[in-house]
Amino acid sequence: VTKHYTGTSDNPAWSSNNAGVTDIYTSSLGTGLNGTVTLDNGVKTLSLDVNDLRGNTVTRINVDSATTDSWVSFDEYGNRDSASTGKLVTYDAYGQYERATTSQGLILMGVRVYNPATNQFTSPDPITGGNETTYTYPNDPINKTDFDGNWGWGDTLDLALTIASFIPATAVVAGVVRAGIIVYKAASLVAKADKIVAVARNLKQADEMWGRVKASKSVANLAGKIWTKSNKYQDIQKGRLTTKGLIGFRNGKPVQYRGPKTKAGKTSANLEQFAKVHGDYATQPRFNFHIQIERGFFK
Repeated sequence: VTKHYTGTSDNPAWSSNNAGVTDIYTSSLGTGLNGTVTLDNGVKTLSLDVNDLRGNTVTRINVDSATTDSWVSFDEYGNRDSASTGKLVTYDAYGQYERATTSQGLILMGVRVYNPATNQFTSPDPITGGNETTYTYPNDPINKTDFDGNWGWGDTLDLALTIASFIPATAVVAGVVRAGIIVYKAASLVAKADKIVAVARNLKQADEMWGRVKASKSVANLAGKIWTKSNKYQDIQKGRLTTKGLIGFRNGKPVQYRGPKTKAGKTSANLEQFAKVHGDYATQPRFNFHIQIERGFFK
């Protein structure tokens, strides 16, 4: 089976095999996978997914034949009670979100593989500092998910505040709560940056068009790590941009976090997204999200 992609998502737009069968995946009016158009040697059919409240595909309605597949039930971890019906790509546990299940029952969760039988990932979290262990899937799989296999800021905040609730009101509690607030503010900063980047790209605005936001140094530095999904310093363009920073990729485009530095009498940091890795830096459009560094933890 060959999977075909039309964007930066890890969900294929369609799949095909050597026997002349093609599955084309379509989204519902809401979000996620809802229908599959199958072309089998020139014959076209349509099936619609029926999902439970957690997004598991429990059955399919075959529109052309007016039939339904057998019903499949799932527990809260994604284990199914019977074999899945045949498609080029098996979407059953979390099928609405296009999380594919292998023939061994493992679920492809973004950058990692999840084993519902053990409620564990089969490889460590590529981002340090997330869950209870580096292999843990959320221990509350009904209310929490980890579809991309990466550490999420909300899990860390929830963990920090949960720990704080069991500890007497001491300096330790204050430190844990403060750390949770830093994570929350950093993630909010990244969400705001993502939104502004999208708006600026649609408006075709140029460099440094958004003004400044204020944050503490701790918040700015954590936001930089979340933004780049990295803690490795390097040059983003060899020989063209010599400023060192945290380098990574976001939505398929190179991004850089440049830490706090003094400019025009003010200390600021910068989340920067480039049009491409190499090329003339002076003419290629880029988006800078400037963070003015304020003193204090909660500013």
